[in-house]
Amino acid sequence: MAGYNWLQLADALTTANEMLLPRAIVRGWTVRLMDECMRSVGAAYHSRLEALSTLAADDRFALYVLDAARELTEVPGASGAKEAWCVVGDIRSPEVIDALVRELGTVPDDRFDDISMAVAMPAHLGALTSAQENAIAGDHRYGGMGEWEAVRQPQGTGAVTVPVPPGSHHVETRTNKGRSNTTTVSVTPGNQANVSVAVGKLAGTPKFS
Repeated sequence: MAGYNWLQLADALTTANEMLLPRAIVRGWTVRLMDECMRSVGAAYHSRLEALSTLAADDRFALYVLDAARELTEVPGASGAKEAWCVVGDIRSPEVIDALVRELGTVPDDRFDDISMAVAMPAHLGALTSAQENAIAGDHRYGGMGEWEAVRQPQGTGAVTVPVPPGSHHVETRTNKGRSNTTTVSVTPGNQANVSVAVGKLAGTPKFS
């Protein structure tokens, strides 16, 4: 389907008063949508990203988005994995967020950044309880409350505005924790882009491609 079709479908699903479709069908659509989003660029990417975000923000479909991210990023190094987990950050369901926070304490190191990205946005929006924030800050991989504060605060995420070379769609950044994050950027008419690092603080110069 085209990007606008996905937007129409997401709008129809989230504005319906009740769900009459089998859950398996909706779940299959969500996996397909995320798969296409992870492999798309430009306008095709942004329309699918918006459709996924719409589904993620609806409590009825939040788990489908989370399950799709897990399924499609199960293989290490999967293309678009960072974008998939950033979409999970749009989930507002308290139950799903609580499950993510609990998972953060037990997830292997190679999946730690994924779950961190998923909880960074709810934290920034103040959607986490004190108990959840304390549980996250207590994880030894954050190095204590100070490091977690650097993640949850907007100025601590390494958000910057940078000039973007013509034709660029991705930016690679490195954080003060040595982690590399590749993010699809949206270029403004002035060839500027907001670059945000989900874990740690921005370090070095962003590289565009």
